[in-house]
Amino acid sequence: MASTLNINYQALKILISTDKTEDVLAILEKELQSKPQYTDYLNEVIVLSGNLTKLDSARRIDTLSLQQYTTKANQINTALLELLDDLKEGKTLNPTIESKQSSPYWKTIPFLLGMTVLASIIGAATYYFLTKENTPSITPSSIAWSCPTFDDHVFEVLVLPFHDELPEGRTAPHKQIVKRLNEYCQEENIVAQIGRIQPDETIKAISDESEARNYTTKCQPDMLVWGLANFLEGNTAITTSYSILNKTGLGRISDFSPEGTLDTLLQAAYFSSTFEGATSQIEAVLKKLLKTMVAFNEQDYSTVVAKSIVSSSDPLESVTLETSKASMYIAYVKAESHLHLKEPDNAIDEYTKVLKLEPTEVLALNNRGHLNFEKKRFDKALVDFNTIETLGKADYEIFYKKAECHELLGNLGAAKKDFFKAESLSPPQMRKTINTNSKRVEKKIQIEQKSIIPGVNPIPVDPNVNRKNSTAFVNQRTKDIQLNTLLDQAEIKNNIGDITNAALTSINILSKEPTNERAIKALIKSKYFKNNSITLKELRQISQLKDIDIIKLKRFNDPIYNSIIQNELLTQKKKKQKKKQKKKKKQ
Repeated sequence: MASTLNINYQALKILISTDKTEDVLAILEKELQSKPQYTDYLNEVIVLSGNLTKLDSARRIDTLSLQQYTTKANQINTALLELLDDLKEGKTLNPTIESKQSSPYWKTIPFLLGMTVLASIIGAATYYFLTKENTPSITPSSIAWSCPTFDDHVFEVLVLPFHDELPEGRTAPHKQIVKRLNEYCQEENIVAQIGRIQPDETIKAISDESEARNYTTKCQPDMLVWGLANFLEGNTAITTSYSILNKTGLGRISDFSPEGTLDTLLQAAYFSSTFEGATSQIEAVLKKLLKTMVAFNEQDYSTVVAKSIVSSSDPLESVTLETSKASMYIAYVKAESHLHLKEPDNAIDEYTKVLKLEPTEVLALNNRGHLNFEKKRFDKALVDFNTIETLGKADYEIFYKKAECHELLGNLGAAKKDFFKAESLSPPQMRKTINTNSKRVEKKIQIEQKSIIPGVNPIPVDPNVNRKNSTAFVNQRTKDIQLNTLLDQAEIKNNIGDITNAALTSINILSKEPTNERAIKALIKSKYFKNNSITLKELRQISQLKDIDIIKLKRFNDPIYNSIIQNELLTQKKKKQKKKQKKKKKQ
């Protein structure tokens, strides 16, 4: 079976490598479902998609460990890559995931043939009625389009149609965008070219993201722009989306893989406005992006970080860009440019801008964490690495860096725990290095254990004691010393990973002194070391911590408490997102 699919296999493989497996499966399913000769491939894609959905569901409800999830996800990705290779080479498919046959092959042939014929009939009938209703003047055979011809070595932007029908005398919005942006590139000497699908007459508005993505694989632009235009009383309301396909190569800072990994950004950045002429606001945003992207591609880093590209006094910056993914992308590119210019502190500032817009951006968290670690700001680095773990995105290197932070901050038990996670997830060539660090921490723990004094029990402190009485004063002093010894030991136990006994000691103290701050802090740490993703709500369920809040945690000024604060902020963000999704469904 020779391959006849008009798809970019390499682009799909890049999407898989950047954790976009779900997108690849959706693209393949759409391409294969109308081609009966690829029924086996379609079935395999559907099985893979179902397995991925079940896997994500199991991870969300914590029925799978991170290691189990990673292993199964890798199996799905491997199978999908093999499927793409077979499809590209036109091979007859041999199912690799799980067989649906519950009876001998020869018995299923009549059934499969019948289902294939039935599916073909239904598909043909559906297609006929849909095209007859929606495009009466165009028959399927007459629909023809082609990708624009781009010059070599330019930044390629593809603009898809924004409209279905135009009012008389109006120019198509996407034509205006193409024309004016090309003029802007000529005026500013920007090495970029903006093109559109040809011929326009056969293409309707493409506002659905999955449909727009098909043109990414077919035409392979560096940036895709799509949207929808509605014409009302002489004005035009436009919703625009765009995707930058990472020709700029934003990198992931890494100790173990110097080249890093790539993230695809701006997958759905939307702008809505109503105005005469239709495209001025969109063009202003795209111009800023174009100038930034092309300068970065040409390694002109000084121009990228120059304030002239995005001015803080620019009204567009404050109204539109600061609330969009456009400013996020520019911040990423500026951060990368500062790194090339050997300006790590400025890069940290740019990653911070990204995280203000979107606190769950793993690339920004990773890079800012590594840079702070290099600057010996281990407390700040720990918070970023912990956030990545809370998001369920930690790989072996994140656990390794987190372990290093804990060790340098004196949290030896937590360091040992994270080194163990790192080793269990790491490739074979890294295990010796990680194991060596783990053994070093173990020796430190053994030394710390010797400083714990056994058999010390807290003695209730009488607040009414008369300190004028010398005997009572001596007794009170003894009790104070014993109390401080217990607090010291709770902290040491936390440090070496004996968190159960540390918590018991803290609770024992708090039963007699409910406001003892050192005991409260020790108890919070015990709970954090047990569950790094713990939130304020979970802490308040402990009677001794029912009054804890963000203000008190901030006052403690410790990376552990800052990590808990970040966990809480992420939880609140997820709740807001769920509310928005519910509102959209109701609408």
